[in-house]
Amino acid sequence: MTGASVSGELRETLTRMLDAVAPGASLTDVRVLGGGVSAQSLRIEVSDAGGRRRTWTVRAGSRVSAREYQLLGELRDRDLGAPVPLYFDGFGALREPHVVLEFIDGAPRYPLVPDADFIRQAAERLALIHRTSPLSLQTPLPAVPDELDDADLPYEPGIDVEELAEGLREARRRRRNPPTFLHGDFWPGNWIWRDGALVGVIDWEDARIGDPLYDLAIARLECLWFFDEAAMTSLTERYVERTGVDVRDLPYWDLRAAARPLGQLSVWSAGWGDLGRPDVTPSHLAYRLQRFVDLARAAR
Repeated sequence: MTGASVSGELRETLTRMLDAVAPGASLTDVRVLGGGVSAQSLRIEVSDAGGRRRTWTVRAGSRVSAREYQLLGELRDRDLGAPVPLYFDGFGALREPHVVLEFIDGAPRYPLVPDADFIRQAAERLALIHRTSPLSLQTPLPAVPDELDDADLPYEPGIDVEELAEGLREARRRRRNPPTFLHGDFWPGNWIWRDGALVGVIDWEDARIGDPLYDLAIARLECLWFFDEAAMTSLTERYVERTGVDVRDLPYWDLRAAARPLGQLSVWSAGWGDLGRPDVTPSHLAYRLQRFVDLARAAR
């Protein structure tokens, strides 16, 4: 969506926000960035008081937090590809929490069949994230809960929820890996590419501390959803080569990951036609999610 399509009210609101972020700056363009579920993202171009043109991302929504802003500040010099934070306000001109970030030049990619280098780079970036020691971070991050309450999993058409709940009850984990720093939502929509290189990882609002298999399982499901089983398997193999993590509890974490989207597939599948993937529908996601559950139960 171009700047001309953005409402005048939104432009006025962003102009007021700029008074706090960069006094004297003027707004020159606004674009709505697609793909967000938990927050609205805007790409804005500004001319600062010295006449320099700057490109920033504005993320606004109830889940945007001061904690994420603080964390991004700590990650700035760690070569993880996290965006550089510039400003946070818990209310302000946008009347909801919002953060201003340096824009990462690039975009997510959703190829039907990703090549080996695509998968390799994603696996290596996840391994790099997990090498960040939690003890080196001052930002207070939540821990992944030890167990998931499987007594009342949401209904999802096309999914045998009782089978999933039974699998979770049978596959209790044994804490084989020490807790590490987690991105919390490592999926292709948060991987930013430019000229074939993975140059950024965005949306760190779900960062936490826990078993690295938590992140790996989420990435595995997303690879099965948007790519295929071969991509899922390749990502896993490349990641394990880089980290040496113990994957004996992976079926349990796969089932944990499978429970996350229950009741939300109709929302998560919206808008994919505009991104060149009209095949991503609620029925497509449900079919592959059930396949993911079946694979996890067979592997335990």
